[in-house]
Amino acid sequence: MLSKETELRLDHMVTDDKIGDEISARLISSTPASGPAAQAVLDLLDISDKTQKSIEERLFTGLAGDGNGANGKEISKKITKMVTVLQAKAAASGLAAAQADMGSELMSDSAFESLVHGLADRSAAKEFRSAYDAMVAAVQAIV
Repeated sequence: MLSKETELRLDHMVTDDKIGDEISARLISSTPASGPAAQAVLDLLDISDKTQKSIEERLFTGLAGDGNGANGKEISKKITKMVTVLQAKAAASGLAAAQADMGSELMSDSAFESLVHGLADRSAAKEFRSAYDAMVAAVQAIV
């Protein structure tokens, strides 16, 4: 869970409070132990195609300082693919494939540095990175 200050910086970076809040909500830190628990998490999220696309576009734009948007793509991939993993757990089908598609790599140093610039604060970027890496670990730990 992000602090209010980091959430505000995230909202500003993606220029959309709703999308910033959705990104923050996806940074889960505990592993859903069952299909119903995964579904409960999904029920709290806006998993519409429109929102998924907005997350990708807003992070691409907000972290485009690297010239080609690769860092925004890296972060948005995990944040959007985690939904697929939770859906697979809730449906009790295709979990391993969804986890493999998401990947287990933690945030790269390059993405972190772009995040420092995007959030305009190293402490906020560290907090986001910690929450992001915890989300990746939690989603990959689903069995």
